[in-house]
Amino acid sequence: MAWKSSDEFWNTTSRTSFNFDDDFEIISSRSYISDSKSSDNLGSIVNYDFESASAQSLLPIESLLSRRNLEAVLNDVRITYQTPTPSVQETVIKMFLGMPYSLSVYRSLSQKLDLLDEAIASEDGNIILAVLLFLKKTLEATELYNHITKRKVAYRHYSNYLMEELLEQELANLVICSGNTCDLVYVYGTGLEKDMSKDKVQIKLLKFFLDYSKMMSSEQRAMFTEYKNFIGWQIENKLSCHTLTEELAFLCKSQWETKSDGSNCAKQIIDFRAQRHLNDFQYEWIVINALCTFEMWERLKHLFIKPIWLTKRVVIKSVINPQLFMTVLHKHNAPTSVLEEFLPCIPDTELSTSLAKKLLCHQFVINYYVSQRDRLALLSYMQEISRDSEHYTYAERMLNSDKRWKN
Repeated sequence: MAWKSSDEFWNTTSRTSFNFDDDFEIISSRSYISDSKSSDNLGSIVNYDFESASAQSLLPIESLLSRRNLEAVLNDVRITYQTPTPSVQETVIKMFLGMPYSLSVYRSLSQKLDLLDEAIASEDGNIILAVLLFLKKTLEATELYNHITKRKVAYRHYSNYLMEELLEQELANLVICSGNTCDLVYVYGTGLEKDMSKDKVQIKLLKFFLDYSKMMSSEQRAMFTEYKNFIGWQIENKLSCHTLTEELAFLCKSQWETKSDGSNCAKQIIDFRAQRHLNDFQYEWIVINALCTFEMWERLKHLFIKPIWLTKRVVIKSVINPQLFMTVLHKHNAPTSVLEEFLPCIPDTELSTSLAKKLLCHQFVINYYVSQRDRLALLSYMQEISRDSEHYTYAERMLNSDKRWKN
């Protein structure tokens, strides 16, 4: 095919040549736009164009990425930004220092039990209780009880919390789950009020006995039966003391203060003792504490100091050992004169002297060293007595007497 000349090409081709006059048309278009701007129509035109363009360009995400791949990408992002769980040691330290902390980050059972063990190791009751309450919210009750009963410290804290909050049924479930039926007495005590009437106490006791008697041992059943009888006896006699000890103490006081016939007084107290099955130690312990509380010192000496005619000595007539007997008197702030009347009633002089030193019965100790003619022991003991006291003056007077000393 022969090539056409340049003139023939431009004249016969379907292509149009470049024309510089086209610039005028472009300027005219721009002028039109400028005119449109001035007439505030540009915003609507532009918005219309963009909105229609974006509406036409919107595609569902599944057309670009499959759902499976999308989930893989999102999971990867979650793993990338996941914060590490702090150690239980770090959290417990924050709790101890009062810093902000979160327990909800511990989700697995093993993490929660590690947290509980770390709280127990801290020996801080507030931390232990806070962790226990967190476990209470996040674990089933039976599972919680199973893990608590394996940890004595946690069991004690949680049971005390339930008693303070008067959550009697939860406490009963915890005790039953633990198998510690001896703690059923705490279940009964939960919800009892100091000023509760004896009628309400009896109703609560009967309900408790009906619900839990099958779980009690024979000893516990006997104990609650005795207590039930005691409450019934109080209701019949219109008495309001809260304990057996308190009832016997006030019974003794009322009988002693009436100055009634001694045999009648003794009979009423003995009858009460027999009905309640009190042994000698229980009875004497209650009577001693009652007499000391009411400061009935003469009655105390009359009941517990007995003469022995054969040896012409006096002794403490009690099943309570002398050391414990004297300790009770001292704890009740018995006068020194009362203590010094009981000290000679102890047959063991070494024990009585040792007790006298502990109870600061100086005159008794001084008289003992004087009777033993032990001048050196007396001089040594005077160093423990205040120089301004009358006991020190008494000891000096004994030293300067005509007493013949052995050393």
